[in-house]
Amino acid sequence: MPLTSKVNIRDVAKASGFSVYTVSSVLNNKGDISPETSRKVRQAAQKLNYNILGNLAAARNITTRSIGLVLPNSNCFQHTFYNRAIATLTAKVSAQNFNCRFFTEEDLQRKIDPNQSDGLHELGCGGVLVFCPRQNYETYITQLIERGVVVALVRRQTSPQPGLLQVVDSDAENMLKLINYIHDRLGKRRIIVVGNKRMNPQSPGARSNTFLDFTSKDIPDKDLVYTKTLDWTDLKKVAQFKQFIQAGPPPHIYCMTDDVATTVLFGLNHSGLSIPQDVTVSGYNDDPAAGYAIPGITTMRIPVEEMINCACHYLFENAQATELPPAAFQKFDHKLIKRGSTENLDGVLS
Repeated sequence: MPLTSKVNIRDVAKASGFSVYTVSSVLNNKGDISPETSRKVRQAAQKLNYNILGNLAAARNITTRSIGLVLPNSNCFQHTFYNRAIATLTAKVSAQNFNCRFFTEEDLQRKIDPNQSDGLHELGCGGVLVFCPRQNYETYITQLIERGVVVALVRRQTSPQPGLLQVVDSDAENMLKLINYIHDRLGKRRIIVVGNKRMNPQSPGARSNTFLDFTSKDIPDKDLVYTKTLDWTDLKKVAQFKQFIQAGPPPHIYCMTDDVATTVLFGLNHSGLSIPQDVTVSGYNDDPAAGYAIPGITTMRIPVEEMINCACHYLFENAQATELPPAAFQKFDHKLIKRGSTENLDGVLS
């Protein structure tokens, strides 16, 4: 049948043998529809030359006014660090009269599956911001760009290609700034490392690797304590923890993230230890809780907001372009923020 605007969803339903509801769910990628049903509906729609939005120009206009945000998984919506990215993106999108769509990496890969996907309007976005991905992001970024979707990859790197902006930082390089501050400025030679229970021991990450490499070379085993988590309800472990703190010169507690540092700070206060006199503490990220804590937590500020702003500018500029823009690259540094958990200072930017 030739392409005609008179072909509607009821025609697809009749040709496929499914209800209008099922056809609508398949074409709009909604509901729990089996792969076999989706395949048959899409085949019928293709034979009829049916376009879900009526015409390709309309599809392009609507989808390119939408920006997608891809997060590793749904748990990210509960974490302050990722919420900084979400809040910044939604504010920028609203100010530019764009729409915003949210995806997990699993959602996105399912939507752009070549066996199921139906092009640009299947995803519903002309541009996508991928923030701190964990899965096989190189593959799905290439698939997005091949569909004409521009991509901004934030805090990860891959091969440069047209249609891709990489907004990067270096956890390893910036961790050295914190190490130099702790070791050289504060003169700390006894270290406690409190990890993150979400951290993979087989792949702790560049930031953790840098710190652990430093401690293995410069801190004797007797002056180093490493714990993945610190359970303040385990009185025996807490007693051992306090014993180490009080057994020599005041140590430093390095916490993998600010939320870990906040918990450690709370436990120290309730254990009767003085900060920074008995022990100093640092976190990482500069999430809001680090500044609200008493005392404030010394941390390294990851410029999430600035990185998202950079990515948004690229996406707004190019989401509606008829050609993919050249590959682009922008690097950001972290900043050391000194607060009362290490010195009698409050929010001094170094």
